[in-house]
Amino acid sequence: MRGARFDRIFPVAWGMIYFACGLFVSLRFSPLGDLGVESDFFAELAPAAQRLAAGEFSVANYPFKGPVYSFVLVVVHGLGSLFGLGWYRSAVVLNLICAVISLAVLYRLVLRLAGRPAALCTALLTGVVYEFFIQAHKASSDMLYVLLVLLCVDQLVGRRESGRHNPKAEKSGENQRE
Repeated sequence: MRGARFDRIFPVAWGMIYFACGLFVSLRFSPLGDLGVESDFFAELAPAAQRLAAGEFSVANYPFKGPVYSFVLVVVHGLGSLFGLGWYRSAVVLNLICAVISLAVLYRLVLRLAGRPAALCTALLTGVVYEFFIQAHKASSDMLYVLLVLLCVDQLVGRRESGRHNPKAEKSGENQRE
């Protein structure tokens, strides 16, 4: 498995392993909630998502954080409830999904910037860093925003590589690929 094929298969395989391990640890060994980041979930994020799911959208439901997390959590909870997951477990699954996608985006980003060996090391090591792993199976909005930031950086790097970062050059046709 070399080259482009490896670059397609590795993030998916690592993501599947990471998701399975994280889900096992979360469902088997993690207590329901703690006094750290999950206090935000129980005090603010879950009630706002529950109101949204009930059709009650108001800016007042989001005093500190915007509604993005609630919209995503409502969708994940809708799917998770088919498997008997409540709001808390749905939020944990959401964080795991965001962590897995973050690792794949990180792999792609580092692959472009520093090559395959660096991308491989970065994706593997980031996945096993204590703080990343802990955040990946807690109910909080942190992993969703890590994913959104990584996606933005990935898009900026991709635009820069393709020469689409200069609006004046685009208009004059200087950076057009042939």
